[in-house]
Amino acid sequence: MKLPHPRATKIGAITLVSCAAMTVSSWGLSIGEAVNKALSRDPAIKQAVASIYRAEGYSREVKADFMPQVNIEGQAGWAKRDRSIDGVATGGDDLFSRRIGVRVRQLLFDFGYQKNRLRDARKREEAQAYLEKAVRDAIALETAAAYLDVVAARKELALAHRNLSLHKEIGELAKGRTNSVGDDSDVELSAARIELAETLVLERELSLAQAEAAFARFTGMEAPANMSMPRIPNITSKSQIDPRANWRYSAVTTQYAAAIHRKKAKQRNNYPKFFLEGGAFVGEDVLGIEGRDDEYNALLVMNWSVWDSGRNKGVVQQAQGDIDEQAALIEETLVKLEQDIRSTWEDLATHRQRINVLNVYSDKLSRTGDLYQNQFDNGKRPLLSLLDIRNEKISADTRIVDEEKQARMLAYELLALGGKLSTYFDPAQGGKGGVGK
Repeated sequence: MKLPHPRATKIGAITLVSCAAMTVSSWGLSIGEAVNKALSRDPAIKQAVASIYRAEGYSREVKADFMPQVNIEGQAGWAKRDRSIDGVATGGDDLFSRRIGVRVRQLLFDFGYQKNRLRDARKREEAQAYLEKAVRDAIALETAAAYLDVVAARKELALAHRNLSLHKEIGELAKGRTNSVGDDSDVELSAARIELAETLVLERELSLAQAEAAFARFTGMEAPANMSMPRIPNITSKSQIDPRANWRYSAVTTQYAAAIHRKKAKQRNNYPKFFLEGGAFVGEDVLGIEGRDDEYNALLVMNWSVWDSGRNKGVVQQAQGDIDEQAALIEETLVKLEQDIRSTWEDLATHRQRINVLNVYSDKLSRTGDLYQNQFDNGKRPLLSLLDIRNEKISADTRIVDEEKQARMLAYELLALGGKLSTYFDPAQGGKGGVGK
């Protein structure tokens, strides 16, 4: 008795589970819907949003320094003071000193220190928003790849089943010829080829199971039965993809602007700062002076750090280093984006040409296969030739599926490089990432 293939039981179980899931999930799902579902649940999005929220909080903190600062001040405790008024000694008693009041302080002028701090904070906030969009595009690209893998794996599995059916049909033809001629070599050859075709089916089933598992990891759902190969985005020229529209490039240029404002703020940190300060206090036996002590004042206050032993120069030097680093990062990012766009565009053009060539080749193989079939039926063509042409046809169709998947992924990569991918899949923003060739 022939034992089943060691992987057949495992893969068969996976297939049964997959078929059951497909029965339950008989509805369709477009690639855009899959991407938006992944974007709604990926924790990386939540982290990016949290970074934006934190940056907004810093902006509010800096902005508050422009507003009036109101403090309630109070003190209480033991006090004793000896003092002389007109040569007469007074005081010297132990007293309970207490004082409470309100102090208000408003910044008037600081030579642009706080203004540049606020601009720096807002640029940081803007950069975080760009980075969040970059994360969205990255997740959209990964989810699109998982979706295409499932669609391609299902097509390749269908082709593998078709290949197996063709081999079985040819096997029956070989048996018929054996009965009439008496030579069973064709039957043995056909049986060997059928075993290879069965192994290919098992491999395709395993690939499909892996693709569906990856899809479930991104979307949190089992792959529905009706998933179609989406159309290729309409990118007719490399010039349609602007590297300066890339979200990460926008983030680094914004961080560069933030670094400039940060340096200006550091430079002005040692400049004079002018405040309007007012207060109202009531007290008793304040600082050991017996009696009631109320105070009201309105003052113009200046604060100027005249000498800090070079501390602020070091801070400014660090800020300049940040500017230089961001400038280098901008150049590096732009060069890499331009290279990636160029190479991806060339790869996409190559895959499109291959698809056209393979479609023509597949059609010719179909016609040649029909011709070989007629010759085989008339005893003018050996079985091996017929098997070879059938295998070549299936191989060409499988390559077409793979090329179509790769072409779509390259187009999506171009959209991501141009900062357009998540928008392409979002119908609320006019996205056109639908279904159909």
